[in-house]
Amino acid sequence: MRRLLGWLLIAALGACGSEVPDAGDELVVREEAVGLAFFAQGITLTPEGQVFLLAGNQVFERIDGVWNARWTAERGTQVLEDIVALGEGRFALTTRNMGYELDLATGTLTQHFCYVPGDEIREEDPPQTPTPTVEISRSVAYAVDENLLVANPQTITDDVLQRPMFSEVAIFDRTSGDELQFRNLRDADFSAGGLAVLDFPTLLAGEGSSLVEIDFDTGAKRRFLGLAGLGIAEIEGLVIDRAAGELIVLDGATQRIVTLDLAQVEAAR
Repeated sequence: MRRLLGWLLIAALGACGSEVPDAGDELVVREEAVGLAFFAQGITLTPEGQVFLLAGNQVFERIDGVWNARWTAERGTQVLEDIVALGEGRFALTTRNMGYELDLATGTLTQHFCYVPGDEIREEDPPQTPTPTVEISRSVAYAVDENLLVANPQTITDDVLQRPMFSEVAIFDRTSGDELQFRNLRDADFSAGGLAVLDFPTLLAGEGSSLVEIDFDTGAKRRFLGLAGLGIAEIEGLVIDRAAGELIVLDGATQRIVTLDLAQVEAAR
């Protein structure tokens, strides 16, 4: 329901115009339909160049152009929101209030990091409300050189309305899972569907149909490129492939994987 409302809002904003420049067709390297029966909500690339999808609480690997199911969550597992490859057959997955680590070789899923940090970790505490709240991060990234996991926890009311209350970017020690720092984005409505690391502390996020640059050190963010002109309505995953010079975008609305020229995307910043 939240994704549907987001798409309707994107359409309404598009009708009113936007100051963010639109990407042209020259940015597109290739595109393809996901072609799965399940809704894909996350995409990642291993250091070896293998593409994985998160869809329907399953992890799929693309081998010779075919998606092969490699892991299925146990019945009763919370809805998994996003996935990022960590190397050596391990992945980080986000869900309600916490993140997990998946060891694909053993099929083991273990709790690894948490969006509710201890004292003095948060830059600012979320506002108080009589309604219970929950933390959701629809996106996760891995800063390899810094050995950090990066997420975008959004505090929402834990009821049918799911009202946004607060939004942050957070970093965790990749090895221990310890919470290190939470930065207030000062925009409760912000919920990135995709997240990648450009050059830490600079992050790349996908919000709706727009690419957003975030400075983790200050919490400042700036939309710099719209992808609606490419038919992308709801970014659900972002992957930077430095070796190929490409930005891979998963569009949740059309269930397409659209690959863009990374140099041209960075030039638009």
